[in-house]
Amino acid sequence: MSSALDCNDDDEKSPGNEESMYPRQVWARFAVDIPVRADYQRDASGRGPFHYCTAGVFLLGQIVQRAAKQPIDQFMATYLFAPLGITTWEFARSPTGEVMTGGGLLLSSRDLAALARLVRDGGKAGSTRVLPAAFVRAATTVHRSNAFPGQDYGYLFWHRVYRASCASADGWFMGGNGGNAIVVLPALDAVVVITRTNYNTRGMHQQTTKLIEEQILPALACAK
Repeated sequence: MSSALDCNDDDEKSPGNEESMYPRQVWARFAVDIPVRADYQRDASGRGPFHYCTAGVFLLGQIVQRAAKQPIDQFMATYLFAPLGITTWEFARSPTGEVMTGGGLLLSSRDLAALARLVRDGGKAGSTRVLPAAFVRAATTVHRSNAFPGQDYGYLFWHRVYRASCASADGWFMGGNGGNAIVVLPALDAVVVITRTNYNTRGMHQQTTKLIEEQILPALACAK
């Protein structure tokens, strides 16, 4: 999300805005053709400005696919889904069948919870090592403070402090359209999955945060 690509989903005029990608037949062609920002500069951390860029995450999936020498959905099925016991899924795809790795993956709530537990447990599913512990630590380390108001960013994971009237808790989460959220609360040894359908609605994510802070966090952290 801090690449040199001129890609910003929050700016409808951005050349890399995701809404310009979806009508294209070949998304990979669109992604690699996004121009570099003329004013791009790195800060002291070596990163450029933060911009939410779905096309960049799709392009990341294409890079993994090339490195793995197999389609990205097959790679994920073998090395991620199978160890977690996930047997049913559906990826969004481009008109020519490219797998979307920037969002739109359909999984059951229980399977989403399995992904959250994998993060909570440092990359292990029971006794099986699925991801390197160092990778999980790096992904859940703040690399961009206040990327959005009240939220930091790791590597494709968001971070925020959830606050209830009686407690607060650090949380790492993945957020999706509609107000969906998969949250890991390490200090509470808990994961939370919320699935909602308020797609493309203003305030959907804020509503989910309010639900966690007013209903779920008190039940986890404030019970006497």
